[in-house]
Amino acid sequence: MRAIRPTDAVLTGAGCVTALGRTLAETHTALAAGSNGVHAVGDAAPAMDQAAVLEAPFLRVDVPDELEAQIKFLNGAGELAVEACAEAMLESALMSAPYEDTRRGLYLSQMDSYDWSCPEFHNAMRGATDDLAGDVDPVELNASAKRRVKPFFMLESLKNNAFSFLATWFGLRGANTSVAGFSGPTWTCLDMAVRSLARGSLDAAVVVGAARPTSGVARAELQANAVPTAAGDGAGALVFERRADAVARGIAGRAIVLGSGAATIAPPEGSWAPPTAALLAAARVTLAEAEVGPGELGGVIAPGLGESGLLEALEELPATAGVPLRSIKPHTGHLALASDAVEVALAAASLAEGDGAPVLVLTAGLLGQAGAVVLARA
Repeated sequence: MRAIRPTDAVLTGAGCVTALGRTLAETHTALAAGSNGVHAVGDAAPAMDQAAVLEAPFLRVDVPDELEAQIKFLNGAGELAVEACAEAMLESALMSAPYEDTRRGLYLSQMDSYDWSCPEFHNAMRGATDDLAGDVDPVELNASAKRRVKPFFMLESLKNNAFSFLATWFGLRGANTSVAGFSGPTWTCLDMAVRSLARGSLDAAVVVGAARPTSGVARAELQANAVPTAAGDGAGALVFERRADAVARGIAGRAIVLGSGAATIAPPEGSWAPPTAALLAAARVTLAEAEVGPGELGGVIAPGLGESGLLEALEELPATAGVPLRSIKPHTGHLALASDAVEVALAAASLAEGDGAPVLVLTAGLLGQAGAVVLARA
């Protein structure tokens, strides 16, 4: 394992909300005990009846008075993003750090599948079809929509609502990125954040992933596309600073990022499972950057999305041969865009245990994307 550098990204704060717990500590404790947040939902066919659903209220922390009026514009995933970020910011004490607001960046990855059922259009559809008894006529549907659909329904679905909320509350006005989708882009946010610190374009970078992929529409799509993991709601937040800066202000941090890498290989047609070749390629790049040798890793976290032959493939790499492999998604559900941030936060929490050996976290999207990061104890 290579020596720690002053420019390495140190994780100074982490937050986590899942069906296993409302904080990182709660989730980590429940995971260590083998708890499972995935349960029968009870509103669907048995094949898609399993999910790790979080119940409202999603936002339970106190927010500044001047932001109270903005809460109504947050969807459920946005509220989870604020909840997890508040926990991470409190741990990092970033608000008291001597960094200009323009040197603090925000990388937000968010999706809320409860938008997908388009409830705002239900009254229009019912009005045009005699309460769903008749056929859909385009002219009648347009007339019904003009009468019944309120134009401001779009406000809640905008992804920049949570972004603006977090940037305003925590003074995150530096280089930033906001992405959406189902699974994959969050690792890119993490990589951009870490490299922004290394090249000196930011002094602090906050990465937030939040998602609610458990709506009936989303679960139906997961079932239709044979995605093998049940969906789960959640959010994760990570605060990174350069090692030298964190030490200067007396913050030890949870973990150091020693290496990161990515690869994309198109999966076979009709498959959503991460290609093992892509995961292996990302792992090789990351392990080389971290200079991890045989016997130095304490564990590997796998995506848990139906990848085949990964354990056997990792046995062929000197740094991962014989290293325990586990997956978090069977316990939390597939957290969509929140998965990467949550799994990195949980991996960092595990470093405080045992001998604190480094951990390799492998992430994956549904289109052949693969990412990897090596975390070492700070």
